[in-house]
Parts: sequence; C-alpha cells; structure tokens
Amino acid sequence: TISGDDITNLHSLHTITSVGSLFISCNDVLTNLDGLSNLTIVGNTCHTCFMSGLSIAGNPALTNLHSLSSLSRVEGSLQISNNDELTNLKGLEGITSIGAMLDITGNAKLTNIKALSSVATVGVLLLTSQSVLINDNPSLTRIDVLNEITSLRGELQIKNNASLTKIDGFSSLTKIQGERANVTITDNPLLTNLNGFAALDTILGTRRGGLITISNNASLTNLDGFSSLTVIEPGISGGLVISNNQALTEVDGLANFIRITSGGSFYLKVIDNPMLDRGCGLYPLLHNNGVGGGWCDSSTCPFITISGNGPNFTRESILSGGSCTPDCPINNTVVFAEISSSCSSPFSTTIIIPHPEANVMYTLRDNQDNRVVAGPSSGSEGFPTGQISETTTYNILARNSVTGCEVVLATLPVVSINSFPL
Repeated sequence: TISGDDITNLHSLHTITSVGSLFISCNDVLTNLDGLSNLTIVGNTCHTCFMSGLSIAGNPALTNLHSLSSLSRVEGSLQISNNDELTNLKGLEGITSIGAMLDITGNAKLTNIKALSSVATVGVLLLTSQSVLINDNPSLTRIDVLNEITSLRGELQIKNNASLTKIDGFSSLTKIQGERANVTITDNPLLTNLNGFAALDTILGTRRGGLITISNNASLTNLDGFSSLTVIEPGISGGLVISNNQALTEVDGLANFIRITSGGSFYLKVIDNPMLDRGCGLYPLLHNNGVGGGWCDSSTCPFITISGNGPNFTRESILSGGSCTPDCPINNTVVFAEISSSCSSPFSTTIIIPHPEANVMYTLRDNQDNRVVAGPSSGSEGFPTGQISETTTYNILARNSVTGCEVVLATLPVVSINSFPL
C-alpha cells in the first residue's frame, strides 16, 4: 500500500517488476507514478477478497498513468477511482487481461478510456459478483473499449456518466452468465445509443442474476443495440426493466427477444417512458407468452407491467399490432433526362430519381439480366446509362442501408432508340 499526504514520487520503486497486489491511494500531492515503469504484472489472484490487484484511488493531484506502460496483466481487479485530475488512462495500453473486476468510478475529469482497448478478458470479483463498473465519471463521453471480450461472469454497470453519449464497446460480447449476470445502464442523461451490445444474445443468471435495467437515460431514443438479444434466464429473480427514458420512442431492437424464464420470480416492466409509442419490438415476446417461458398468458400475466408510456404503447395494442416490419424504400417515380445526341448512334442519357430518400442507396441495372449499370449511390446526381445503341429497359434497386430492406422501384425506365427515316 502506498498512501500518505507527503508522498511526492515513487522513484525508489524502479526495480519492481511484479507484485502481488498494489494499492496507491489517498496521496494528496502525488502527480504521477514515475518509478513503476518496470512493473509488468500485478499477480494476486484472490477473487474473493474485497479488493486485490491494482487499485489507484483517491489521489486528487494525479494527472497521468504513463509510467505503467510495461504492465501487461492484472490478476486481481483493476480499480481506477476518485482521481480528480486524471483525464485519460494512457499508460494502460499494454494490459490484455484482468483477472477479476474492472472498476472505473468517480474520476471527475476522465474523458476517455481508450487505453483499455487491448483488454481481451475480464473476470469477476466473487465477493460482489461484478465484472465491469463504469460509473460516476461526469466527463466521460464515450465507451469504445473491451471489444475483444466475448463473455462476462458478473454484473456490467454503466451508471451516472453525465457526458456519456455513445457505447460502442463490448462489440463481441455475446453472453453474460453467472451469479449476478446483470446489465445496468442508468442515469446517463446524454446517452443516445447502445450499439456496442449488438452481439449480446443471452443473459443466464444464477441466484441473484439475470436482469437488464435500462432507466433514466434522458436522450436514449431506441434500443437497437440489443437487436441480437433472445433470452434472459434469471436465477432467483430477474427479467427486463425499461423505465423513465424520456426520449425513448420505440423498442424495435427487441424484435428477436422471445423469452424470460426463471425457476423463481421473473418480470417485464416497461414503465414511465412518456414518448414510447411503438411497441412492435415486444410483440414476439408477448405473442408467444415468452414471459414465463410459455405458461403465463401475456394478456393477463401479472408479471408484466406496461404503464405510463405513450397512448399506443399498451399490452393490448402490442398484442394486436403485430410484429415490426422494416422500413423499406418508397417506390419513387423514375424519369430520365434528354438524350444527349439525337442524330447518330450510340446515344446516352441520365436516369433521374426526383426525390431520393435519406439512408437509401440506389443501383441502376439492366432489366434484362440485372447487370449493374451504375451505382450504388444516393441517387442525388442521377445515373448515366453510358453509350447505348438500342432501346433498353432498366430497373432500379433501392436498399435502406439502416434496415437492409430492398425493393425494386415500380417504374421501369425505358430509353427508346428510334431510327430516323433516310
């Protein structure tokens, strides 16, 4: 333990290459960790201890972690908390594995955590059954790390980060399984998307685990980041809670979510989301009586609470409304421009889409064999046909780049080549 209000440097520790656990805490005037540049491993594997591993906490003058650049592995937990002047985690780029919990909490000026991009595995602190905590960092704007992690064995918390706008990390995470297999994303007022969780498929809880909570995220408009989620299996109790998200308008991203089952208590709660008015994303779950694994009739199931949302977001309207249909391009009328040459062959022209849609890519094709002539493009500048010497019929394939829905526009543009009399 390194702690004291008169410690100004760690230069005397320059020979240390490994240590069981290291606590650097409550050092009022310590500004850097120079002296730990040869440290490569923090090796304590006590997962049941309240804290073992590397803890850097409560150092109000600490500005950087650069001297930890040789560190590659933390066998216990890695805790970075309550360091008021720390703006980034540069120096931790070499860490590839954390044996227990990752805890990034209460760092007032921390704006990014990109230095943790090489971390491929995170374990669990057995005493609390937690794996990742990223909480109370008011300047943190983005979470774009931990993309190599495929599974977690404990709780994932992202709470009370006042400036957080995006979660792009966790992109390979497919499963959380363990005693406290929970995902808690709450009180992040600027958070607009959860896209990093696009691969998450299954939550398997034992005892207290098996709960996803998405609450009090005032700028969140959709749950598209959970598009792969299919099953939550709680232990003693759990389920899905979506509450008090003031800007949330739809839950289409939950269209693949089909089951909440448990040996104990289970529940679905969607409450007090005032703008939430589109519920088709929950239709598969309710239609198949998925809350309870099939035996609890969704029309009357007491474990389902849907209230305080938009007027069209009720249990009854979801069950009667059917499943979501992807947004598809509109069949715009297609016209084509003047032929550029009228006296000799070959000719050329430009096919025009008068009102191209946002997020739609258009491809001009020869209608005879669907050979691509031009595109794909946004359609705003039209499509040149190239040189043609005979009447040709085209079609235009339109694809919504967000939903993936494709349609062939109804109007088939025809360029007619007429022979002039001699």
